[in-house]
Amino acid sequence: MSIWTQVDSVEPLPRHLKEAGYPIIQNYSPDEYNAFDQNWGFTQDSLGVIHIANGDGVLFYDGVYWSLVELPNKSAVFSLTTDSRGKIYVGAHQEMGYLQTDSVGRLEYVSLLPQLKKEYHDFNIIRWTFATEEGIYFKGDRVLFRWDGQEFKVWKNEENATIRSFLANDAIY
Repeated sequence: MSIWTQVDSVEPLPRHLKEAGYPIIQNYSPDEYNAFDQNWGFTQDSLGVIHIANGDGVLFYDGVYWSLVELPNKSAVFSLTTDSRGKIYVGAHQEMGYLQTDSVGRLEYVSLLPQLKKEYHDFNIIRWTFATEEGIYFKGDRVLFRWDGQEFKVWKNEENATIRSFLANDAIY
């Protein structure tokens, strides 16, 4: 049994109340930000700048201007996270690292691959990046890396199955 009702005598809301509670949403096309048409993640820095994991690199938007930081291998970026100090970490295809400002204040990408043993370089895609008190976790399909600021710890799935993980209450599960 279903019940259906219709109310015909509802007075319209005053104009200033029609938008109350609705978020302000602005859509941007790839033509506006001038980069690849797929975005996989985002984070926001302490200044309010939005950083976006994009197929061409890391897009960032300050509310007026769009800019792009490309990775050395022109890799697609799939994940971003911001640690407690405001540093932004990047997970990409065959690449992982962080963003820093150069001597003239521009953002640049710094790869962490030189800190990783070569035997672990073939990790395919870093799809998730998590910031915790223990360090930054980079999750590939079959491997999990933790960067503590000095060195990597590596957990590899020897059974060749995909690793599933998520962050909850500052812990990786």
